[in-house]
Amino acid sequence: MSDEQASKLLLFVSPLKEKYPPGRPSNRPFVHEFIRAVHTATGRTFSPAIYRRLLNAYAPDYKPSTNTLALEKEAV
Repeated sequence: MSDEQASKLLLFVSPLKEKYPPGRPSNRPFVHEFIRAVHTATGRTFSPAIYRRLLNAYAPDYKPSTNTLALEKEAV
């Protein structure tokens, strides 16, 4: 991910964290919008493993399952 793409992603993630604070019963709405934000910032989709790495870097309080990441990737 380029610096420009990372900057764009940061702009998307902050409002998402406010809209869907960690600790909610389901991370799924956050994950859906996070994957959409990654796609908007990069123009690409990635594997669940890459989304996990991106979450660890940009939203470490969110720990969705690999299955949730895969399902939401397909939905986007």
